Amino acid sequence: MVALLMAMQRPDVARTLVMIGQPVNLNGIQPEMIGMLQMESMPDMLPPMLEETYAAVSPDGPEHWAVVKDKLWQMIRTEPTLELRELETVDIPTLLIVADHDFATLEHEQAMQQAFPDARLEVVPNATHGLPMEQPEVVSRLVLDFLETASSGD
Repeated sequence: MVALLMAMQRPDVARTLVMIGQPVNLNGIQPEMIGMLQMESMPDMLPPMLEETYAAVSPDGPEHWAVVKDKLWQMIRTEPTLELRELETVDIPTLLIVADHDFATLEHEQAMQQAFPDARLEVVPNATHGLPMEQPEVVSRLVLDFLETASSGD
């Protein structure tokens, strides 16, 4: 989302865009997630490695993880809030990658593809929202191939 917002607000600095499993609004998430968003605190859904990685590098110490997790959950529950029509302003080559068992629905990703002026959608089978960690070779190849094609103008 940060890259998309930057491309929308600073089109002069964005040449390509890659989004992985990211809906642009809460209508784009799987129906089973809707009920979870009503919960005040995040259910146990994050891979333990995230907390371990945070603990290893956080200047605030590992005990600060609870604060980060709470802020992350509040963001997930309320954002993003873009309308699909807003994507029409992003006139750069865009790659959308989604796992077949992602948080974002395939229908939403297809609607995003249609809204962007120049977008390609890749659906990766046998994967979840953890796609970059589950299948890093597949994600890397898709991104590198896309960037090569986008830079060559094909």
